[in-house]
Amino acid sequence: MPNNTNTSIGVFAALQLLFLLACFHQAHSSLQREILFGDGSVKRKSSLIPFTSPKGKQLFLSNNCFKLAYFPNAANFVTQKNQGYCGPASAVMTLNNVVPRSEALVDPIYSPYPYYTQDAWIQDMCVKQVLGIGSKPWRGMSLEQEAAALSCTKDIRVSTVFADDSHDNKALINLMKMQLQQGSYIIANILRTDIDEKGYGHFSPIAAFHEKEQRETLFLFMDVARYKYGPVWVPADELVNAMRAKDPFSGRPRGFLIVSKQKVNQTWSQADF
Repeated sequence: MPNNTNTSIGVFAALQLLFLLACFHQAHSSLQREILFGDGSVKRKSSLIPFTSPKGKQLFLSNNCFKLAYFPNAANFVTQKNQGYCGPASAVMTLNNVVPRSEALVDPIYSPYPYYTQDAWIQDMCVKQVLGIGSKPWRGMSLEQEAAALSCTKDIRVSTVFADDSHDNKALINLMKMQLQQGSYIIANILRTDIDEKGYGHFSPIAAFHEKEQRETLFLFMDVARYKYGPVWVPADELVNAMRAKDPFSGRPRGFLIVSKQKVNQTWSQADF
């Protein structure tokens, strides 16, 4: 005669196992959806549109999308080497876009082939001097330091634009659009929390913008922290507002850099746009 108590315990254990497996499958599916849409493990606010989502793809394929800078950035897209290297990652992406390959630095691991890598760039003597590497602990880079370090490279132009109170949002947005249309490259410096993301100050390239009459402009933010966030469309005003936060080390607002092939290091003023 079977033991009813043992049978009940066995059935209960089996039901528990099925419940746990269902919970695991649901959690795993949710994580897969977040990774598929470039959200990593952190949810983004609804105004940000993941690049790989149906809406994100639709924006990119639209006739109203200006994407001259996208393809070079996509070809040279890198993941920052560690969680403090957003500046170096953004820099080498941009340098590989604008500098002839034969003139790039040679990383020993890829020798004899010239190609900017985060390690090779950060070990360049001029860059090390600008950033004070070796004399103090690494704490990331300010907008001015990123510009100065990029200017160690010959024959490129690096223009620094601070998102301070003398520049309204419309002027900054129009300047970014104009430069992207003219074939320049933009590196944005934002405070992540101002676009409802997890983190602090961050650098990443802007690769395209979408503009339609009487609708808000969107910029494609190609996040170099690819393990955390994928590329995303950001409303223009939100992006600029995230640039207005002060860098705690420099005491100045954040902003963006305009990088092109002709070398003229310049800080923009209100008179320029």
